[in-house]
Amino acid sequence: MGPIDPRAFGLGKAAYAVGETLHLLSIGRTSLYAAVKRGDLNRVKFGKKTLFYAADLAAFLTKLRRLSEGNARHISHAQRSSKISERS
Repeated sequence: MGPIDPRAFGLGKAAYAVGETLHLLSIGRTSLYAAVKRGDLNRVKFGKKTLFYAADLAAFLTKLRRLSEGNARHISHAQRSSKISERS
């Protein structure tokens, strides 16, 4: 898979500051830095300023979407299996 176009997520800038990133992702600071610590999201330091590239944010959002879809399929499959075993 090639690079993800940040414009697909409405990201028009090349990089976003922490506050902007929190707003864009609708998450808290603790969750943001937990994602950074896990390696799910990259940050860049420019002097004292922390920035997140739009391309990295788009990749992060795509990964979250895939995980969410995978969990939904897993839950759906488990529910079907549960209903089948209830009938038996």
